[in-house]
Amino acid sequence: GEQGVGYLIGVESYDNPDQKYQYEMLILDCTLLAQGKDAWIYTTNRCHVKDGTAFWTVWQPIYGYYWTLFRVYDKYGNLLDEKCYGFENIA
Repeated sequence: GEQGVGYLIGVESYDNPDQKYQYEMLILDCTLLAQGKDAWIYTTNRCHVKDGTAFWTVWQPIYGYYWTLFRVYDKYGNLLDEKCYGFENIA
């Protein structure tokens, strides 16, 4: 949802053993991609969470179309899950 300064976006896993899972969110700008430019405009890098199974960040998009990529890694850095969702800010 919209939080005034941006959009609150998050990734959640089924569990998070000993809080060792790492969460990562990346955002691709489709306009830059279409122009042949470096389109990966935002990343949280890999982060741990102190409590629970979800990681959140606030992102302020400019006008356009985007892909949000969510990743979860185990304690060894192996990719467990990856999901990609379209996002538009065209209002």
